[in-house]
Amino acid sequence: SQHSDTQPELDTTGTTHSYTTLATTATTHESVTAKETKWTMHETLHETTVLQKHRRLLTLTPYPMQTYYIPLPEETLLQRTLKQVANTSALPFIQTVDSIVSIAVSSDGTVIWYDHWEDGYDVDSVNFAGPTTLVWGDGQAANGCAPKVTPCTDHADVITAGSSYVIQTNIALPRNASQIFPDAGDKVSASLPVTVTRGAFPRPLGSVLAGAVDIVDTASWGKLFTVPVGPKTNRSITGVYSQFLDPFEYAAVYFMAGEDGTVVRFNGTNYTLNQGQTGFAMADMGLQLTSNKNVQVHLITGDRLSSYEMRWFSLVPDVDCTSHMSVNVNVCVNV
Repeated sequence: SQHSDTQPELDTTGTTHSYTTLATTATTHESVTAKETKWTMHETLHETTVLQKHRRLLTLTPYPMQTYYIPLPEETLLQRTLKQVANTSALPFIQTVDSIVSIAVSSDGTVIWYDHWEDGYDVDSVNFAGPTTLVWGDGQAANGCAPKVTPCTDHADVITAGSSYVIQTNIALPRNASQIFPDAGDKVSASLPVTVTRGAFPRPLGSVLAGAVDIVDTASWGKLFTVPVGPKTNRSITGVYSQFLDPFEYAAVYFMAGEDGTVVRFNGTNYTLNQGQTGFAMADMGLQLTSNKNVQVHLITGDRLSSYEMRWFSLVPDVDCTSHMSVNVNVCVNV
């Protein structure tokens, strides 16, 4: 169903949950603690990787060191974003979205667990993987091989450094939860560092109206985010070309929970989310989002009725923002 631009919407992937009146406040102490935790995590990433390798040598059992949740539910993305930016009479009849998930691998011997949301998340994918959970790279073809690995045999079920897997699926809407597809809401875990990205576009328009974002692992999620741009941003643009410079005329945030009982507050409205669920709201420059538990937030902006002009962003928690930046510059030296 359609909603007005000012009415926040909750996407629960087929499950209804109520709003709550609980509000959260980010304190200075929480921010400092979060920042210290973040720096500790970044500084020990290499040591964690080494530890994982030693753990495998000692126990022969890989364990997840990173966890990702695929954001941007296709149905909300189509109805609330793509159809707001597009300018074509055909779009109201479009009910399919191409969902793209890409995973890039950094190390030999990586094991990836792909846990589908449709039948609920595994409590322990390592020891008790659910019937639809795929495990790639563990040498056991019975629980699946990485995409495009054919034939899928125990010998072929190996992941090497530099491998990249792109999973593109045409998702028919409205979504039928009894059908298992790689799409938004899925949980991806890895035993060694990987990079995960997410893209999408509607059919039959194709990639002329498309976008993509990097997905951050749950260790880099946060509780306080500030929207950097929005419709207010355009008001500073003046002159003869101002009518053509509306890159942020449309702005919306998608926020996703990794734990049950996550309470998000944004623009005066509270949302209750469970693991893997996503909330949606129209946004503007300067608005802040707070949460009682860590969430990931993505911002999509666009020029309404442009048919092609969109920009997708992964927002960084405020605790990780800084007033200092470094720019790498290549210098040619004659030798």
